[in-house]
Amino acid sequence: MLAESWLYAASFPFWAERARHSKTGFVEAVRLDGSSLPAAGSRVRVQARQTYSFALAASLGWKSKQARDLVDDGVDALVHNCRRADGLYGKVLDHDGGLLDDAAQLYDTAFALLAFATTEKQFPGAASAPLASVIAAIEAHLRRPAHEEGFAETLPKPDSRNQNP
Repeated sequence: MLAESWLYAASFPFWAERARHSKTGFVEAVRLDGSSLPAAGSRVRVQARQTYSFALAASLGWKSKQARDLVDDGVDALVHNCRRADGLYGKVLDHDGGLLDDAAQLYDTAFALLAFATTEKQFPGAASAPLASVIAAIEAHLRRPAHEEGFAETLPKPDSRNQNP
């Protein structure tokens, strides 16, 4: 009950009030006083995590309309500013539009997938096209040959595998 109370009374409202960037997406970090840290960009996974978190908040019963507005902002930033031409997701969003670092990594792209899937589950139709697109991009560009199994962590596909991805 304590965690639930903290989520509804403190965490969700705090990030809802302070998470949005004035131009696009969500801020990377805030100071201890709650003000945004100025930054040229933000990690793409931050955009995806915030989108996921607010879709989850709505599914838990927290302010559906406000959560939906935040989710829509996140989906918009992911689709229009974080996605590469090949459908994969870059590493760092430029808040003026586009990517500061467009390196494709499975880790960042997987967070976009999570955000879209959770959004689609909570708000049917809100992320169906980007969800299908990111799945197709992962399959087309990151799947390793059948004899190797799994997915490549980055592009170009490395010869070795990392432990975390």
